[in-house]
Amino acid sequence: MADVLDDLERRRLLSDTRFSEQFARQRAERGHGPLKILSELAQRGVDEDTAREYVNLLDPAWFNRARKAKRKRFGPAPPANLKDRARQSRFLAQRGFTADQTAKALAAGDSDEEAE
Repeated sequence: MADVLDDLERRRLLSDTRFSEQFARQRAERGHGPLKILSELAQRGVDEDTAREYVNLLDPAWFNRARKAKRKRFGPAPPANLKDRARQSRFLAQRGFTADQTAKALAAGDSDEEAE
């Protein structure tokens, strides 16, 4: 089995890099955050450096994705009270967004402006 996998890698038919790129893009489009994507890539045996190459935690696009996930689930208004804020924060954390991305998404409210 290992010989077959080595042969596929030599012929460039099997690549952690290509897999990581496709996997990260697919998960991000489905509303998952960078922490969850990194964790799932690690579970699938992709080394951390390769995974981080395609999941940049500081990319401003993650804020927009967190905001879209929040809006899809809870609507455009900011949380009405602490209970709602905690529930929405937990939802975004479970989706794999960082605390900073979650805080910015919850504070964004009804703004349709893209993050800088």
